[in-house]
Amino acid sequence: MTLQINTPRSRMGLRIRKHQEAKMTEAAAILRAARASAGLSQAEVAQRSGIDKSTISLIESGRRSPSVDKLDRLLHATGRRLGIYPTTRAGAAEAGASIREHVADADHEAALRVFLRYSDNLGATKGVERVMLAAIAPVYTGSDVWDAALAAVTRYWLERDGLPEPSWVDEITRTLQEPTPLIVNRWSSARSIRNVPGAFRRHRILVDEATLQSA
Repeated sequence: MTLQINTPRSRMGLRIRKHQEAKMTEAAAILRAARASAGLSQAEVAQRSGIDKSTISLIESGRRSPSVDKLDRLLHATGRRLGIYPTTRAGAAEAGASIREHVADADHEAALRVFLRYSDNLGATKGVERVMLAAIAPVYTGSDVWDAALAAVTRYWLERDGLPEPSWVDEITRTLQEPTPLIVNRWSSARSIRNVPGAFRRHRILVDEATLQSA
């Protein structure tokens, strides 16, 4: 039997480690999304930024936390710049990265929770903060449905206040070929889902608007 002594110092150390891990995950999601959106390989970003490919790989895998200057250099190599806006809410990039992990684990319920939390975050913000949460394109999740759903919910909340939409929501790969229910169970079907918002119909994702309001 192993005894673990839980002291204030150990708890503080655990919180610091969790905070550092969260920051590394955020940097990884932002860089991966920017690189994927630009259609660049790690080698191409390395050549443009002057930062070696192995470092980029470590950052994108969440095993190294870059400085602000280094992250800005890498983003600049993809045609983007790092903007600092104070918020405690996770945006599209973080939502996409988390959903991708849950898709890989075949955990649809966990992916849905992340999606609804992102919807909550958009709904709870206004103006510039809402635009900033949606600004960075999420990585592709490995699921056409979730890729389309992220674009649809982003468009939904930005359209409500007449805010500018990021270009990534118009990517053709983020619209399905056929109308598809987001929440799949024995009661769900294309005919049974009513009151689908226009933004979701545009991306051919079927979800009742009440689901978004109660997220």
